[in-house]
Parts: sequence; C-alpha cells; structure tokens
Amino acid sequence: MTDADRDREMERLAGDLSTTLADLRDELDRASEPPRGPLGLPRPPTPGEVLRFTDELAIPAVIAILEANIRALEAFQGALRLARAGDEVRGRSHEARARTETLSRGALDSLDDTLVDLQGALEGRPENPEARTLLDDARALRAEIDDRLRETEHRSGSGRGSPARDSRDGRDDTDRDPWAAEDDPDPDDDESVTIDVDAELDSIHDAIDEENGENKGNDKSEGYDGTDGNDEDQ
Repeated sequence: MTDADRDREMERLAGDLSTTLADLRDELDRASEPPRGPLGLPRPPTPGEVLRFTDELAIPAVIAILEANIRALEAFQGALRLARAGDEVRGRSHEARARTETLSRGALDSLDDTLVDLQGALEGRPENPEARTLLDDARALRAEIDDRLRETEHRSGSGRGSPARDSRDGRDDTDRDPWAAEDDPDPDDDESVTIDVDAELDSIHDAIDEENGENKGNDKSEGYDGTDGNDEDQ
C-alpha cells in the first residue's frame, strides 16, 4: 500500500469518526430535550427526572466539546488532503507530514478525554441504546485511527506520539481501563484543540506553498541555463 493509499484510508476513517460523533451529538441533543406529554407538549418533570437534573447539566458541555472534536477531525482530513496534494506535485513533504501527525495526535488525545467525559455523563441516565452504540463505534474508530497512525510513525521512524499515551504503553493493557477518567482533566482542552488546529493548518499551508515556490524557481533557473547553453553552441 502506497503512502497516498494510506492517507486516503486514514481520511476515510477520520470522516467516519466525524460522522459518528455528529450523530452522537444529535442523539444527546435530542435526549436532553424537556419531557413531553402524550400530545407532544412540554410537561412538568417527574421526581426522578428532577433528581437527574445535575447529570443533565453536563450534557450541553459534552455536546460543545464533541463539536470541537468534529472540527478538529475535519481539519485533520483537510491536512491529509493538503499533504497528499503536495506529494503529487513535488514529492514527499516531510515537514507537512510531520505537522499532519502532530495535528492528528492532538485531535485524538482530546477525543480520548471527551469520550471519558461522555461515558461519565451517560452513567445513571435512562438507558439510551442509540447513544451507547454510537459511543462504542466512536471508540472503535478512534482506536483504528490510532493504530494506523502508529504504523505510519513506525515506518517514518519519527517516534512521535502522545506523551500521555506513550507513558501508558509500558503497562499491560489488560490491567487498565483505556477509557478511565484522568486524575486532572484540563477544562480548556476543547479550546486548545481549536487553537492548535488553526495553527497547524496554517503551518501546513505555508510549508506546501514555500516548497511549491522553491520548485518553480528551480525549474525556471534550469530553463534559463538550458537556453543559455543552446545559444552558446550556436
């Protein structure tokens, strides 16, 4: 499988994960609507629903974080397309590739925290098979993307990766819950994802534009040299 094929596969997985997160966001948004009676009109909450009010407050925050992760994944897809376009024009761009890996790692690590928060928000709520199925699908897709990314990093010998995830690699996977909550969650994770996404995409654009400009300049100078050489022969 070529690098372009791997990029297309990674882009497809990122698109599937983005769609799954969007469906999960819509399902949570629908489930958090106020209770309604038989005629579809709003009704007063039952005592049990009042007791769950605190848990309901966490859902809008999780939805907002999901939206940030969806934007990050869409940016990741865009970065893959940019890197692949650069490869087709003038061969592999190592800098663009490295920045794409950085962007993907940031998106995946933030998504880990989001899925943990979402799992906690769903605990104690009425059974919602659709939301839990989408959550399981998101976990599976996220794990598959991580596996593909690790393969790419291994081939490139970059050794890049998430410090948080790398520090857990030395432990037996059977002895830990990969979706356990972190001790010190960062409340600004969703904001940092957006900032990092914008910065990395700008850097990828700049790297490709710069190398395209250098290649055009080299081609033009070679053409001039060839013309001068022909004139001298004549």
